[in-house]
Amino acid sequence: YGMRGVQMAAQGLVAIRTPARVRFIGSSICTRALADHVQRIAQEVSAPLEVQCDWDEADDAAPEPDIIVLCASDCAGNDDPTIFTDYRDRYPEARLIALSPRAHTASLVTAIDAGARGFIACGIDDVDDVIDALVGVLQGEIAFSTAVSRLIIGELRTSGASRRDPDASGPLTTREREALEQLATGRSNKQIATALGVSPNTVKNHLANAYRKLGVSSRLAAIAEARRRRLI
Repeated sequence: YGMRGVQMAAQGLVAIRTPARVRFIGSSICTRALADHVQRIAQEVSAPLEVQCDWDEADDAAPEPDIIVLCASDCAGNDDPTIFTDYRDRYPEARLIALSPRAHTASLVTAIDAGARGFIACGIDDVDDVIDALVGVLQGEIAFSTAVSRLIIGELRTSGASRRDPDASGPLTTREREALEQLATGRSNKQIATALGVSPNTVKNHLANAYRKLGVSSRLAAIAEARRRRLI
């Protein structure tokens, strides 16, 4: 990992002010190395991060993490996207950052549906992407690495979001925009319903109307298109 990359990553960690426990989970060599890099750099700049490392499975006796950086790939290059949902159920209060050497639509959509606040397609040389995601998620943002952003753009093109239908592209209602804002934080329909004080079916209708007006057909594309239009 080059000196310039270390310096950039260190600058990012300096921005962290709130103490947080970050747990890296995964069996790949890349995940282990990234955890070591983040821990070392955090110590060098005295960032208030407690980096926990669990390689095969989480230690249930350890304190609940604030952020989980979870890799769905093993050393053989096999992906298991269902792991995102498994850990979402195990640690419902933790914010999830999905990590993968490859940006696959299936993994990305599964991670987003599981409530992931970030998705980083990276390798050992991309610790700065991981740290940028940590900083962003701690600040309440959604974090995507460059490769994932390209995948989102491809999803938009495939869904035909770039071809507007004047009859379908009406303005969003206040409730539709609120539902999208909640969606962008990684919340499920049930969680959105609780936050807005409505039923899950009402949330489903709001999102369906928003999708139609935005010209998209998936959660991922809706978030990307709403951000592009500066609606959320």
